[in-house]
Amino acid sequence: MSQDPPQAEPEVESPVDRFEHEIQDLEKPMGMGPRQWLVGIAIMAAIVGAFLVGSWMQWKQPDASKPNIAVIETIQPRSGLLMEKPTTFQWDSVARTSQYVLSIREYQGNSDLIVKETPTSTVELTEAEISRLAKGGRYQWNVKARSSEGWTIGEGNGSFSL
Repeated sequence: MSQDPPQAEPEVESPVDRFEHEIQDLEKPMGMGPRQWLVGIAIMAAIVGAFLVGSWMQWKQPDASKPNIAVIETIQPRSGLLMEKPTTFQWDSVARTSQYVLSIREYQGNSDLIVKETPTSTVELTEAEISRLAKGGRYQWNVKARSSEGWTIGEGNGSFSL
């Protein structure tokens, strides 16, 4: 019979050695190294940049449901007290307008006395329309420019007294 070589007994860590190893593990630096910091900063920069670019793009692009409305300068009649009833209403033209809608109402009134549509930037009132304007009255008028799709693309206001 041959004898087997003696087997070494497994080392058993003493409680003191185990405690020292745990202390050494706790003393190891925790957290991220320089490489992880750079990756984290790059990711955060990309997120912030995407947010800023997205916000800028949303602000920059017009909303198709809300077209820009130009201010129309009213030319005739001028605001103020008029000696005669106005017969002609005129305003600056707006590009890409298919028609203008002129409305005249009593000052701060709720209903229109006169409404006219025209492809040009001038309207002549008929005798019947002029008769709706009374001496001593105060009136406001509004003109809207409409695109071929029906959108209001410009608007102007004026007022006068007789």
